[in-house]
Amino acid sequence: NKLDESGNIIEYGKLKFGPVWDFDFTMGGHFTNEPVDASYIGWARHTSVFAANIFFADFLKDANNYNLVKERWNNISSKVKLVADKLRDYKDYISQPSKIDAKKWYGENGAFKFDMQYDYVRLFVLDRLDYFNELFNLEHNAFLTKVEIPLN
Repeated sequence: NKLDESGNIIEYGKLKFGPVWDFDFTMGGHFTNEPVDASYIGWARHTSVFAANIFFADFLKDANNYNLVKERWNNISSKVKLVADKLRDYKDYISQPSKIDAKKWYGENGAFKFDMQYDYVRLFVLDRLDYFNELFNLEHNAFLTKVEIPLN
């Protein structure tokens, strides 16, 4: 990110991540060092990111803070959608080395597991995007109720 002389962000840098074939571990909330063999897609519509973290819960209890987060989400959500769209193209780009890697780690059906895990990541991002769009269209009190943050 580029900052002005006052420390305000004036330009955002690129979002960088990889390797995509391990992202499946981040969505289920646990790490087993084995390929994911169950769907945790429901986590995309889970609100623990807000309620389970005391910092986020306390921060979002304040309506002004909520409105700042809501405004920021509205500014960046299209970029999250763009990431999901780019993932579709990126899969073709990394397909061959990823399938070789997956075969090494997971055997003969590793290439299939790579395909499924990659598609799973993209679906997770799209479901999460939809869910956050729903959440940040709510008024403050409705948001707190939905994500199970108590007011007191």
